[in-house]
Amino acid sequence: MVIRTRLDTLVKIRERAEDGARLELARAQKRIQLAEAALAEAKARALADHRRAGTAGDWQVAEAARSRALVEVRKAEQALALARQKSDEARQAFEQAHRQSEAVKRAAQAKRDEITLQLERAERKHLDELAVLQFGRKKGG
Repeated sequence: MVIRTRLDTLVKIRERAEDGARLELARAQKRIQLAEAALAEAKARALADHRRAGTAGDWQVAEAARSRALVEVRKAEQALALARQKSDEARQAFEQAHRQSEAVKRAAQAKRDEITLQLERAERKHLDELAVLQFGRKKGG
């Protein structure tokens, strides 16, 4: 027999919130991976030296490309830092949602245990009354 409490609805709400926070944490971790890959790619482009023997114009173009690549590296580093910050926030939100969910689950279980104990006491009382009645019939009858 499943014992229902008024807290069961709240348990479901907290579990959904926990699941949502878990999904957001997974998305944040995925964004970190993508940002790390973008940073590695930007660093590889910045490290590639395309300056060769040639005209001054060619050197200027190559130097401008290198400067842009370095700017891209800085942007990728900033994006990675932001992704890590968002991931930390998502982790904290998940941990809080998890704690709240577990607290409500414990409260609901405590209420179920209390109800079960009350039902067992009532059943014992009823069985004792039946035993007294049956004993009285045997004695009187």
